[in-house]
Amino acid sequence: MSSPSKRREMDLMKLMMSDYKVETVNDGIQEFFVDFHGPNESLYQGGVWRVRVELPDAYPYKSPSIGFVNKIYHPNVDEMSGSVCLDVINQTWSPMFDLVNVFEVFLPQLLLYPNPSDPLNGEAAALMMRDRPAYEQKVKALNENISKSLIIFWCDILKPCTRPHLSSRVSTLPHRRHPHPFPPLPAATSHRDLEMEKHGRKPEPNIFGSVWRFLRRCLFLVLALGPMPNHIAFIMDGNRRYAKRRNVKEGTGHGVGFTTLASVCQYCFEMGVKYVTVYAFSIDNFKRKPEEVQSLMDLMKEKIDELLEEESIVQKYGFRINFWGSLDLLSEPVRLAAEKAMAHTASNTGPVLSVCVAYTSTNEIMRAIKKSCARKRLGTQGYANCDGESVCEDIDGCVTVADLEENLDTADCPDPDIVIRTSGETRLSNFLLWQTSLSHLQNPNPLWPEFSLRNLIWAILEYQKIHPYLEARRRLAKKEN
Repeated sequence: MSSPSKRREMDLMKLMMSDYKVETVNDGIQEFFVDFHGPNESLYQGGVWRVRVELPDAYPYKSPSIGFVNKIYHPNVDEMSGSVCLDVINQTWSPMFDLVNVFEVFLPQLLLYPNPSDPLNGEAAALMMRDRPAYEQKVKALNENISKSLIIFWCDILKPCTRPHLSSRVSTLPHRRHPHPFPPLPAATSHRDLEMEKHGRKPEPNIFGSVWRFLRRCLFLVLALGPMPNHIAFIMDGNRRYAKRRNVKEGTGHGVGFTTLASVCQYCFEMGVKYVTVYAFSIDNFKRKPEEVQSLMDLMKEKIDELLEEESIVQKYGFRINFWGSLDLLSEPVRLAAEKAMAHTASNTGPVLSVCVAYTSTNEIMRAIKKSCARKRLGTQGYANCDGESVCEDIDGCVTVADLEENLDTADCPDPDIVIRTSGETRLSNFLLWQTSLSHLQNPNPLWPEFSLRNLIWAILEYQKIHPYLEARRRLAKKEN
């Protein structure tokens, strides 16, 4: 078992590699600030809070200390200091949790389900129990004030007439990513850096984050000395088990899984992997409870919309998005969102992210056969059956393997070099059966939300070890064909 100091470093690194803006204090690892957005469908939606986190020496066996820097009105948060009730934290904290859990699970649950029976803010607790509409109105009014103050703050910082040095720095940022397989990593500007520039002071470098990015880049360069995969496919297994183990809402695991996907896509981009494919939703999943399916559909639309936001990883690295499967089986909002994402990113020249939804490989092959037959029917003379449809006299000469492969969802994408199914499962579950005959199959034990950079690097090392054998098998298959 890793020591507490190593665990702190690992968890902080994982948080830094997530979508959250993290700013360490004096380049240490025990105290830092994180920008946290109020969860959707809560009274705090639209608000942005600066959260201060302190890790005790006994972390993770002892829970972190959490406090809101800017004002928040909540029964379990002290109005003056912004501290979160320790009893509430300790009731849900487990050494198995990490810092991402704090912002993906604990804080959203805290804001979604306040507990007035264990208050730090007696006024908020009393108002909530006595007059719920008035309580909700006061929370929303405070959130609006926070949002307005943030807009004024950023507009003041970014005025080009008063901050010429900042505007000139922004104008020099590249609009397109470098074509080299190891492009320069983006340097994030923290809230404190901008505030220091506002007062004419040179920002303090985030040494910890900079050193980590440098080490990661060096590691990827070393990996590139061996054969690198061109296409990695993931079966994202274990989201529900992740939520069950942590005793949180079932959909929470899928939300954390999306964060893992964003991190994995970033790592693959930095490594030079050009194609990433993920198995997001099987046709068989429609057999689950209707409320669970609807919840997943809603989450899927929300995450697709997030991918199109300006600050998302798709826009940052120029990803092109494909959605494979029988999209007509999806709910209309999800289908329209998927079609919008494909159209919006069609001209992107970066890596390709393919998402398999309402998908099974047998369904894909069946659809490809129908398309092939329909195309052949237009150009092949045969005889008509009782339904008046044209039928080839020579079935073998009607549809070839090449015809079939041209009509698969994956027609414009090379076969995967590696297929990774998380959670230790060894089944392909009807995923890319046609395309994976010569792929390296791996089944690491972590659940998908726990899949990390270490697991990805190990997968590539395993692939490099067996690469000569795979290449020999591919050459032999080409000769036989």
